Amino acid sequence: DVLVAAWSPFGTFFAAVGKGKDLNILDCSSEDPSKWKPTATLECIQAGLALAWGPTASEGLQYFAYGGFARTVTVIEIRTHEKAWETVLVLNQEDTVFDLDWSRDGMLAVGLGDGTVSIIDLAYLLSGQAVNQMDYNWQRQGVTCITEIRRVQTKKAITSLRWMENNASGDLLLVVGGSDGIVEIIDLTERKLCRGFQ
Repeated sequence: DVLVAAWSPFGTFFAAVGKGKDLNILDCSSEDPSKWKPTATLECIQAGLALAWGPTASEGLQYFAYGGFARTVTVIEIRTHEKAWETVLVLNQEDTVFDLDWSRDGMLAVGLGDGTVSIIDLAYLLSGQAVNQMDYNWQRQGVTCITEIRRVQTKKAITSLRWMENNASGDLLLVVGGSDGIVEIIDLTERKLCRGFQ
């Protein structure tokens, strides 16, 4: 059973994951659906609940992240010209990953079962350079640039989140919803005020 699926930003790839514990990626670059072909099948430890494609900075590079009951967020790089993919980052989480969303400037938001939102700065992936060509320290900077937002009034799961841009000001906002029925809009424009950016 598929629990979550998503198209890449330009509709070139389609990914799906669910109870079957396999994450499947299809190359959908042909206009004829009968010619869509599997690009990769990744084995997941437990069922996947969340999947998000990252912004694209280079024609030959695509990134996506997935997570679920395994309590990890895994970031995958697809190098389309080489027809290759690799895991570039695996981040352990404190609880089940219920939702993921990637902002246009490389911020990955992670909604967790304990009422926490983690924001991981992966802007370095927008350099247009494949991770295997980067300096190791640069490649791992996403691990140290994490900001956590915790709900004080409840520890109910964060089940949905989306990045949103304020059309009038251009401010970056994060909309967060949980199993408690509360929806919050968080302004993260002043990135320097977030712990991960100090």
